[in-house]
Amino acid sequence: MKSEDWYIKYKGLSLKLKRGEKGTKTFKVLSNKSLDIVRVSVDKVIGQVKVSIEPQEFKLKDEHVNVNVSVYVPEKVEFKPLWLVKLKFESSRKVEFAYLGILPVNEACDKVVIRYARSKSLEYAVGAIGFTRVKDYYISYRWRNGNAMRGEILEIAKSKDGLNYQTIKTFKKQDYNYKSFEASTLIHFNNTTTLLYCADVGGYWRIFKTTSEDPEKLSIPGKPIVDKGKDPTAVHEERTNTTVIVYSDGRNRGHDLTILRTKDLKSFETIVSSLIYSQFTEQGNQWARTHIHAGKIATLDGYFVLFYDALPRNPKSFGSGWLGVAISEDLKNWVDLTSDNPLWKGRGIDKTFRYVDLYYDEKRYIFYAEEEFDSGEKNLVAYYDSVLSK
Repeated sequence: MKSEDWYIKYKGLSLKLKRGEKGTKTFKVLSNKSLDIVRVSVDKVIGQVKVSIEPQEFKLKDEHVNVNVSVYVPEKVEFKPLWLVKLKFESSRKVEFAYLGILPVNEACDKVVIRYARSKSLEYAVGAIGFTRVKDYYISYRWRNGNAMRGEILEIAKSKDGLNYQTIKTFKKQDYNYKSFEASTLIHFNNTTTLLYCADVGGYWRIFKTTSEDPEKLSIPGKPIVDKGKDPTAVHEERTNTTVIVYSDGRNRGHDLTILRTKDLKSFETIVSSLIYSQFTEQGNQWARTHIHAGKIATLDGYFVLFYDALPRNPKSFGSGWLGVAISEDLKNWVDLTSDNPLWKGRGIDKTFRYVDLYYDEKRYIFYAEEEFDSGEKNLVAYYDSVLSK
């Protein structure tokens, strides 16, 4: 950037809006002594949201100019993992792009508690969810039953509607000589369901895989695939017939995220080795510093969407985090949509809202999360909406 080039403070911002709601985010253009005329326009919209910009053109003379981008979500709209607006900022000197992501659910949506922690205590949690749909809906999740029984149980449950689940598999850590379970993920492709789970094997974490043509016949122990790795999320990209895995890397500061690509879940190409510290901090993110986890990676019309969680400092209770989201077109270069602030916080002492996963089709959206309640325990919840409801 030249000494008199204007720039956008945050090139990625985000909102949570349900159907029928309107919201605004402000992009701050800093003049940096430039006197350019800047024009702002909508370059691309993914989703059927309505977008307005004010001002659409301005001359830089003050220290900065605020550009307000307003989004309205119609009642009848097709769901995506994230609705996305790409903005073009153009002057005679240069062109910059910025992005506004819109999560299709928020606190005003319907909500169900899928599993309650076994005690209203800071030491108890249930969640760290993985999700897939194979005709029926399936989730995997772990129970933390006090500090002495951390990550005690990993379960798989089945549902007809994605909201009411019956447990079909229960795995206890002591049966496999594991010290603890934590987050897992489920993916289904090529008529096969894969469970990626992590376990403390004594001094470090390891990611395992296990597969089955029938998700109800998944079993462990699985085969180890990543050492010093934890809390995987994955998506199969049909365009390249490869699987992308994002996980907390125990070798990185704050367990920062590593991104892998694989064709066979046996050999892996490292795409990014420390996502937050190598990219998001340079984009102005000051809150994601430690306890970094990948929640969900999804594909979106040529983009990857990554939900992650992190904290600025060590929490008051074990196992906490706030939700962030980022996008990328190539997996290598990412735009953090939450550098300014987390997208979602819970309640309680640490306001945890983390370890998310989601289901969507054109008419329905379910957002799963491990959410802290007022007493400090973390419960497994789902926020949901449907164009057929009400």
